Amino acid sequence: MNAERKESKLENVQDLVDMVMHWASIQSSRTSTRWSLEDNTTWVFDDEFAGKQWEHDEEVFQSSRPEKYWSSGMDSNVRKEWQAKVRAWELANPTPPKHRVVHYSLREQGQGYHSDYIQLGDELGQMLDSVWNKEKKYGSVYRRGGLTLGGMAKRLGNKDLSGDVKKAMDLAKRKDEATHRNYQRRQVREQAQKLWDAFKHAGEQGVDLKQFTAGDLVILNKFMLLADEDLPVE
Repeated sequence: MNAERKESKLENVQDLVDMVMHWASIQSSRTSTRWSLEDNTTWVFDDEFAGKQWEHDEEVFQSSRPEKYWSSGMDSNVRKEWQAKVRAWELANPTPPKHRVVHYSLREQGQGYHSDYIQLGDELGQMLDSVWNKEKKYGSVYRRGGLTLGGMAKRLGNKDLSGDVKKAMDLAKRKDEATHRNYQRRQVREQAQKLWDAFKHAGEQGVDLKQFTAGDLVILNKFMLLADEDLPVE
């Protein structure tokens, strides 16, 4: 996705909670982002080895199709003969049994073609599908609305995370502010040190420094003694 880190597949409710708290720890607005639940259905061979072998045999058979079969100039008798061979092959080589597999993902709402996706483990996807609000429309069932990750976790029985999220974001903000202050403190101290060195050098070169009082030097020395950091942020 971006600097907020690439989201990995979420497998369970704890993964939902961990992701929300990660976003809170970096003050990401994604804690309030709403997501829609989407699914993708595929059909998988019951016996993977048998399925692959059947696909290989079909490919070999199809490779014997007459040249220019799809051409409008193909002889109709040749076409009918090939179609008969296809039916005979299919009768002799029925497609191995398959089963339906549904994979789920979350799609970021409100971003159009630029939406991000989060892949879900099948079990978590099924759990969310079972608690998602739905409505029947035109004979089909549709999922309605979107949920935040915290909202999803709550629907699946986890506690309300809003309080924890706020605390984590407030703490992250205070840490960022302390980091900024610490940086500025070091910058001031370094500049004071440079000024002190320049002051000493000027005196050694005979520059008249009478206009500077002892108080001025005390203030400069205080800047040079600034602590490295704030007290620990709690």
